Amino acid sequence: MCVRCHEEAGHPEEWNDKIARAVPLIQTIYRHHCAGGLLHIVLDDWNIEDSHVQWAADYVTREKAKWQDCEPEMTAACVELAPLLVEMSEIERASALAYVDGIIPIPDSIP
Repeated sequence: MCVRCHEEAGHPEEWNDKIARAVPLIQTIYRHHCAGGLLHIVLDDWNIEDSHVQWAADYVTREKAKWQDCEPEMTAACVELAPLLVEMSEIERASALAYVDGIIPIPDSIP
């Protein structure tokens, strides 16, 4: 959990379709891998800047075959999440991570 990271991002609490898709994918990754799996640098370290997210997405593409057999559900969630993170703004990424980390409560529905 990175409360300080959330504060530095301006305490975002955005909720939209992208975030609603990202949150359960992130939760799936953590159910299968305690350190954020193939997206560790983004999910655990809150490296949510575009260049870091793009690097992580490229890493998923390069490394997914190595992980597929031992961690299929985590790998599938990373493969689906990586391009979504690339599409998202930094505020959307920070919001999604804050929801998953329990810094802010997950809304029941999209407004």
